[in-house]
Amino acid sequence: MIAAGACARKTGRGTCPGMPIPVVIRCDCGTETRGDAGETLVCTRCGRRYETAGVMSEQLLEARSAAVRHKVLTRLGIGIVGLLTVFALYQFGIVGFFVTFAVTALLWFGVVMRIVRQRSFGRILEAGTTQIRAEE
Repeated sequence: MIAAGACARKTGRGTCPGMPIPVVIRCDCGTETRGDAGETLVCTRCGRRYETAGVMSEQLLEARSAAVRHKVLTRLGIGIVGLLTVFALYQFGIVGFFVTFAVTALLWFGVVMRIVRQRSFGRILEAGTTQIRAEE
């Protein structure tokens, strides 16, 4: 939940704007309606309206935290790859530069970020869902 705390400090609201979080509303009539968290969703079959703006479920909090965590780790990866690549340029020349860039970028973005993404998706799927009622 470090990412959620960073989000709260940054915006003062506990949410980070910019990245929509997809939600699925299952209406009482049985129809599923897809949209983004924060929108007013309307059932395509019966016309019931669902307001998702103030809804905070564990899944939404975990998804927002994962988005911030992913952004931070991507920036960290760019910095690490850049530093190691510059170091290799001075130590081993231009060949070391290209080899180090390829290896560190593949390791960070191909292995480390894949593991982080899988763990984040697992946490999101394990988190509890929220039921909301249609507006009358």
